[in-house]
Amino acid sequence: MKLYVEPCASCGQKIYLNKSAENRSELRRLLGSDRFHLSCAQCGVTGVFSVNEVKAESEAISSVAGGIVGGLIGILGGPAGILIGGSIGAAIGSSSDREEIKKVNFFNHSI
Repeated sequence: MKLYVEPCASCGQKIYLNKSAENRSELRRLLGSDRFHLSCAQCGVTGVFSVNEVKAESEAISSVAGGIVGGLIGILGGPAGILIGGSIGAAIGSSSDREEIKKVNFFNHSI
């Protein structure tokens, strides 16, 4: 899960935080304040933001990666191994994606 604020006043891009938190209360505690300064990686402009402006987005593409890794491992078992390995890898990755989405939604609905 990636935390960000938007948009940058200069270039309009999302500005990502280098912090990780399960909810806004935890983020507030980590930052030590409700307001914080953050610089845009794209253009370098610094802005002042509130913890309430922070949003979360998923960074997981686990189902695709799991399918690819599983398929590569399955090569050892031939064509059937590729199909079975890819399917199992995708299923495990899909489960991971669902957990990531739950975490994103939890953060975005926190106070």
